[in-house]
Amino acid sequence: MHSKQAEYTFAEVRRENTHCVVPRVYLPPLRFQPYLDAYVVTELTSTPASSGRARRMPEGASYISFLRGRKSASGVSDDAVLVVGGAQEHVHDIPVWDYQFQCALRIKPGAAALILGPTVPLLTNAIVPLRDVWGERADCLFEQLVAARSDADHIRAISSAVEDVICERAFSAPLSVRLANAVRCAGGNVRISQLAKDLGTTVRTLERRFKEEVGLTPKRYQRISRLAKVVGMLGDTEDWARIAAECGFYDQSHLIDDCQEVLGDSPERFSRNVASKEALRIGLVFERNRGAQF
Repeated sequence: MHSKQAEYTFAEVRRENTHCVVPRVYLPPLRFQPYLDAYVVTELTSTPASSGRARRMPEGASYISFLRGRKSASGVSDDAVLVVGGAQEHVHDIPVWDYQFQCALRIKPGAAALILGPTVPLLTNAIVPLRDVWGERADCLFEQLVAARSDADHIRAISSAVEDVICERAFSAPLSVRLANAVRCAGGNVRISQLAKDLGTTVRTLERRFKEEVGLTPKRYQRISRLAKVVGMLGDTEDWARIAAECGFYDQSHLIDDCQEVLGDSPERFSRNVASKEALRIGLVFERNRGAQF
């Protein structure tokens, strides 16, 4: 897995300041990277305190996630689940904290319809069993994941199933994938009318396709993309007026209001409570245990 010749390249994630978690990130093969972002393996190395939480950032990406080893007061069981989550408009709790092990695939914004079909709008702000979307295909994948014993086994099973679906369908970057990438690269500060012109289509078509294939409206995705840029600057400076200006907000008050609504906290408190900036790069929020020293 660590060899340069390996299909999945290991990406170092520093362990400093993480709380009970060791995220491991693996890249998909190059030809699938227009659709798939990364495979993320998360293991809890100890039982988190009751005040700890694992959350995910608001984003247009979707996830397929296999979780195993449910924790309870009586210990860790061998229970396992295979779920899918759609685009999310707010920071939200995820079931990682309830399980000892997770292997998840992050599907790039705009590629969900290619992999998950027409159910994408129904998955917005939701986490449901993958069987509800894939049927018997999900049952087969679940059996393979239960039998897996290493990162490579888990990733191979998920990637094989997902790549088969991609190959069965159109193998070209969907319009919404290109749009989502353009919005994200611009930090949410781009005119949809200009993007429509650049991509040779109409605003109405872009808006409809984006909602169907990402699960969010372009305007909503622009908003969380601006906040993603803010989060990327946390820790580097606390000049909120400058951050607001650089990230396309009207003023500092506008930035704080958006953070409060979407992230559930002011930017200052959110930054202070994040345990791992490295985890934020893959959309995970691991919070500092209130009162604990790191």
